[in-house]
Amino acid sequence: HWNVVGPHFRAVHLQLDEITDAVRLWYDDVAERLTTIGVTPDGRAATVAAATPLPEAGAGWQRDEATVEAMAERLSTVAARLRDRATKIGDSDLATQGILIEIGGGLEKQVWMLRAQIR
Repeated sequence: HWNVVGPHFRAVHLQLDEITDAVRLWYDDVAERLTTIGVTPDGRAATVAAATPLPEAGAGWQRDEATVEAMAERLSTVAARLRDRATKIGDSDLATQGILIEIGGGLEKQVWMLRAQIR
């Protein structure tokens, strides 16, 4: 978010800070849940980067509206993946399903808030 430029810079910068704060809480919840069910979380940057289906963010200055659209698209993709996984989990693990549903809903809210800034 340090590379954002344009008339909506401040609003986008602040929104990206808010998203980062929320994500930090969510990934802690996910890591704790993984540990609880006997899976070793691997949050190393190289591991996460290698496993992501999301496109790499552009380098250099990024226009505010392009940043909002790119971030909204990424968050929408992740929310859809979470919904799909929550559906697959079904009733077999309600605690994990609940975490995925909560995070997905939070991501969808962030998408709405991002897009509302530029429309």
